[in-house]
Amino acid sequence: MAQEARLACVSNCGNRSFWGDSSPKHIAFRRSNNYGWSWTPTQWLVQSDGTNDNLNLGSAVVDKRAGAVILQWGGCVHCSCTGSVPKPAPGECDEQSRGNVKQIRSTDSGKSWSEVRDISSQVLQRHPIFKLGEGSGVQLPSGDLIVCGRFSNLGKQGCGGIRSPARSVAADGSGGNCGSGCIASTDGGIHWTRRAGVPATAALGGPNECEPSLLKNGSILLNMRDGAARLLALSNDEAMSFVNVHTALDLSPVADCQGSMQSMSDGQLIFTAPAGSAKRRNLSMAVSTDQGSSWEYTQVVHGGPSAYSSVAPRWGGPGSGGCAALMFEGGEDANSSPYQHIYFTNVCAA
Repeated sequence: MAQEARLACVSNCGNRSFWGDSSPKHIAFRRSNNYGWSWTPTQWLVQSDGTNDNLNLGSAVVDKRAGAVILQWGGCVHCSCTGSVPKPAPGECDEQSRGNVKQIRSTDSGKSWSEVRDISSQVLQRHPIFKLGEGSGVQLPSGDLIVCGRFSNLGKQGCGGIRSPARSVAADGSGGNCGSGCIASTDGGIHWTRRAGVPATAALGGPNECEPSLLKNGSILLNMRDGAARLLALSNDEAMSFVNVHTALDLSPVADCQGSMQSMSDGQLIFTAPAGSAKRRNLSMAVSTDQGSSWEYTQVVHGGPSAYSSVAPRWGGPGSGGCAALMFEGGEDANSSPYQHIYFTNVCAA
């Protein structure tokens, strides 16, 4: 389990001690050997110097052939730079903050990790910001690794509210200002290249935070955040292109928040997000039994304040098959912050 550990602002903070999304961050990591019943103490995989928003986690992908876990992150999505007051205008972040796409790797289930590698030159292309995740990547039957995230030329988070025909660009997103897109590795995460994207358009608005799932036939279903809507897109050619980009009406509306989607070992899909409200609360689970063509919300996992989540299929031990491990942010009661605690539980499609 890896997550952002957000730090207090240490300089030029005005009357604020904490910037939230724009805070400097560490990557915090814990490991469980018993299906989440207990966890190791927190380990700091990557540490910020406390003065710059140059780390936004991110996405993890497992290379089952090599037995490796790859953790990736990007920089300055929220463009706070040094956390100064007021925040700088879009595009004014320094290059150190903006152009960082990095990864670390473990080949022993998280017991040890490699040195940080910078892969910015491989994946940024013409976009100064490319932020992986949130969630997980997938490994294709070919062995290729696919990780997806949001790209931007705007020097700020996402593309919300952008509904102009001028934003409509080529399918790979190469000329666009913002949207969702994927990267791929054919050699176990050593080298990466950009693949297709789903750019912002007048009809779609601004797809941004996203997560791919591998379908039974080897296709990729991409789930994207766009305000209170959930967008889905399908790739039948290993993320070389995406088709059938549409709003999933039976998943919408949801709170303007990230959502997680994964395929279970029995072929069902599970989606989790704070659903049915403009506020971040009522973390709910939806299930698809037809590879994402239709969805049904089956349970409210947490009825209180709740926000980001990450769902992962169980491939063994108790609760395998159509069950998954779920980690999410949540508060204890109606008056709590949705970021008060990190919860871990199991959910089942059936």
